[in-house]
Amino acid sequence: MALNRRAPAVLLHTFVGLLLSCSVSYGTLTDIYCLKTIKASLEDSLQYLNTSWNFGNYSEGIICKFTGIECWHPDESRALNIRLSDMGLKGQFPRGIENCTSLTGLDLSSNKLSGPIPTDIYDRLKFVTSLDLSSNSFSGEIPLSLVNCTYLNILKLDYNRLTGSIPLQFGQITRLKTFSVSNNLLSGQVPTFPNGIVTAESYANNPGLCGKPLLNACKAPAKKSHTGVIAGSAVGGVTVTILVVGIVLYFVLRYCHPLRMAILNYAFSFSSLRPEAKAMEWPLRLKIGIGAARGLAWLHHNCNPRIIHRNISSKCILLDENFEPKISDFGLARLMNPVDTHLSTFVNGDFGDMGYVAPEYLRTLVATPKGDIYSFGTVLLELVTGDRETYPCG
Repeated sequence: MALNRRAPAVLLHTFVGLLLSCSVSYGTLTDIYCLKTIKASLEDSLQYLNTSWNFGNYSEGIICKFTGIECWHPDESRALNIRLSDMGLKGQFPRGIENCTSLTGLDLSSNKLSGPIPTDIYDRLKFVTSLDLSSNSFSGEIPLSLVNCTYLNILKLDYNRLTGSIPLQFGQITRLKTFSVSNNLLSGQVPTFPNGIVTAESYANNPGLCGKPLLNACKAPAKKSHTGVIAGSAVGGVTVTILVVGIVLYFVLRYCHPLRMAILNYAFSFSSLRPEAKAMEWPLRLKIGIGAARGLAWLHHNCNPRIIHRNISSKCILLDENFEPKISDFGLARLMNPVDTHLSTFVNGDFGDMGYVAPEYLRTLVATPKGDIYSFGTVLLELVTGDRETYPCG
């Protein structure tokens, strides 16, 4: 009987061990290929990359020792940040960077790079939070797809040869705290950012720019007939409505696609709706566990400002059609001070469903990152055992 009681604990221990030690060879190989392609696409006259980026073996963590590479974990070859500032690199925007699928930071500043910024840059850097391309010779227009990088906290494009206008949609990136396009050849109206986080210095030495916070106002459009004004107002109202609805739909589709489902609904309850469905195989459970762990780690350590979810449960971990996990349901989330790694945030205990709550919360009513870890452990138990967290007695 005691052996049976210990079985879930043994399974959980094994599962967590796999989470910690699994090499995730696919991720390792894609990141190595990413760096190989970057190295091949750049002219390295100062030999920074040629002397450090040696791909003699594919052992786990090898790329973490490369110059300019920061990994999620020192023993895992998955690049978190690529910092190649002031290395005398020549060429165009590096190829193959989309294969670094977990990349959140890219710094190519103070080099001799030229050519256009790729129009599909969002497809290459979907999760980027910091992008610094300043002090190069990039030319052409700022790609519109860059406004889809909604995780951006820092965007620096100053001291280049960029032309055209600045996409006004940059003002809708709510996480953006640092934005600079000074010393280019840009023209037109500048974006409007909330709370004045962007000053006139961010646009300096672009004579063709206008609008607040700059001193030169944009010229008003030519007057039109009243009919045109009425029609324009109507169209403008529709545009605003479509824009708002579009933003809402973007996040709904990103996190709540109809094909996505709570992990337990697929693994253990979905069979009642689809008789042909089978229980999850262990590699798939491991994939879901690793993906959810990465998402939670990103909320705690890489999101700016950082977030305590407070509501982690199997119901809020959604799967897409490829069974990639996405953490959703931030209704009870609380922000963490980005400079405080041990912040505890007071919460009200009357918010309803709190996910899998750590025992100490009932006593202190204080939410901490450790509480999220406790809740995630309960999710892992469900993945391992196939049981929900509670069952009625009898």
